[in-house]
Amino acid sequence: MAPSGSILVDERVTMGDDTSNRRRAAAIGTVTVAVLALMAGGGITGRAIGQDDASLGGGCAGSEADVDIPDETESQAAPLRATSPPKCRPTVFHVAADRKADEKGNGSKARPYQSLEQALAAGQKRNACALEIFVAAGRYEGALSITRPTTVEGTSMLDVIVSGTITNRDTELVLRNLLVTSFESYGPAKCEHSAALRAYGSRNFTLLEHVEINSPKGYGVYQDRGGMVLEDVAVHNVSGCVGDPGSGVGVFVGGGAWAEVSHLQVHGSKSRGVVVMGPGTSLAGTDVEINDTRAMGGDRESGIGIHVGGGAQVGLENVTVTASASQGLDAHGSGTSVAIENLTVTSTGRHPSQPGGPGIPAHSGAVEVREGAVFRSSLLRIQDSAFVGLLAFEEGVVYARGRGAECIVAEQVRAGGCPITVVDSRTSPSTPGANDGGGIAAAAIAGGRIELQNFEIARADLAGLMISGRSSAGAIPQLVARRGIVHHSIIGASVGRDVDVNQVVNSIIDRVVYRDNRRNLSSETLPVPRR
Repeated sequence: MAPSGSILVDERVTMGDDTSNRRRAAAIGTVTVAVLALMAGGGITGRAIGQDDASLGGGCAGSEADVDIPDETESQAAPLRATSPPKCRPTVFHVAADRKADEKGNGSKARPYQSLEQALAAGQKRNACALEIFVAAGRYEGALSITRPTTVEGTSMLDVIVSGTITNRDTELVLRNLLVTSFESYGPAKCEHSAALRAYGSRNFTLLEHVEINSPKGYGVYQDRGGMVLEDVAVHNVSGCVGDPGSGVGVFVGGGAWAEVSHLQVHGSKSRGVVVMGPGTSLAGTDVEINDTRAMGGDRESGIGIHVGGGAQVGLENVTVTASASQGLDAHGSGTSVAIENLTVTSTGRHPSQPGGPGIPAHSGAVEVREGAVFRSSLLRIQDSAFVGLLAFEEGVVYARGRGAECIVAEQVRAGGCPITVVDSRTSPSTPGANDGGGIAAAAIAGGRIELQNFEIARADLAGLMISGRSSAGAIPQLVARRGIVHHSIIGASVGRDVDVNQVVNSIIDRVVYRDNRRNLSSETLPVPRR
């Protein structure tokens, strides 16, 4: 029996105590709670929190949930949520921007308020336990500070425009059918506070449904503690802030917060598309598109589609990351676990500040797992990557085990392709004519570990597979390849001079076809990678 809202990872380590999880469930009120389970085998299952514990107060109930841990390497993301009854009857207001300025509104449908600030102020004056605000078509200027459970519902995100920062101050907030176009700026000295929507506090819960956020500065959505659900949400063109190199992020989840997403699109972020950071922080959901994530100056941790670290947990399915300036996915740090079923990463570039010279520096992989993080996928496609397609180093671990029937028949790829595919890995020299060691499909270096099963690797400018270098703690790299094909690359597999080729070769030939490569195996051609 796991505590409600806990996160189970690998050896069934439970993060978060029962008290904090019960507070998390109680804070949700009218909407949902996410329960995420990431198992050593890669499965993601769970049952929603029940409603039989009246001790939570306010009429909102919650109880412990059973979490099912599968033994197989099967990844599936399911909706994980529970619904609680409302805590009280909300006070209802109506707002219409086109109301005549000389007419005094009272918040009724016949005499609506002219601004959202008026409705919030009226709720405070009445000491309303909760607010429900219906917003007519129009543009509404000004920052909104939410201090009590509040729902703001527009007619359509094409018709209702909110121009101002929205802050959830440790309460419950629902935004529905809105376009948020601009926000309050605190200036360079406090740029970390700039966001279109900022939610903080251990009791906060935020739900966005059918919401578009366009051209904010700093962050599109910033969730610090508490919980968040995003359904049919688009975040476009987030710019960075002077003085905050970590800004320019579409969606940020941190501080032990949990988040659940469905149909999320993040486009044109200046630094990173989605960030999930810190112990106890989790993200679960389905149908995520991230594209055109740009690099910001000399910040090496920019140009990243999905950035996960510090012990955070991610379980997603149906994710597409396209045209990132540097990386599609970067997972790092001990305790960090990422499971994505059906991940496609295409057209990643090389960060402009990446050093030249031979070897493979950090932030070189389209999908990169390092420093003890673990990544799992049974349906993965990486295409058109500059430098390295799939990279594990400094004891990062990748399990890319495709399910189903073998995709290689008579040394050919079966129609429909392989569930694990890494193709078109390109060299991207820092200077014309230079060989900086890129153009590698899958590399386990500096103590990293990769397991490939039911895979195709093709058209790597230098090497299909690479194994080289011990970690800083002395761990040797490992690359296990089964039931696959490596073809049309300069070198099929490259083994570094510091690795015993006789020990490695048996781990990369189990029903693996090497065909149409200039050389199938080399232990000398490529330079030893460096950190």
